[in-house]
Amino acid sequence: MKTLLEASRRTRTETDIEHGLFNVIFNIAAAFAILIGIWAVACLVSGFASQGPLAMFRGYLSAVTGF
Repeated sequence: MKTLLEASRRTRTETDIEHGLFNVIFNIAAAFAILIGIWAVACLVSGFASQGPLAMFRGYLSAVTGF
């Protein structure tokens, strides 16, 4: 009985550690995704401010089509 109880505690502790580790890794990944999104918006706003929306659209079309 004592061995079964120890095994149950060990499994519960390992599960708690895995759950906590998953939460930490998930939060780090989410933070990086948010930072990348903020950086992308900042670059887009900078491009609009320096070239204007029409030039940005024209550049996008030329990059996609090759003309």
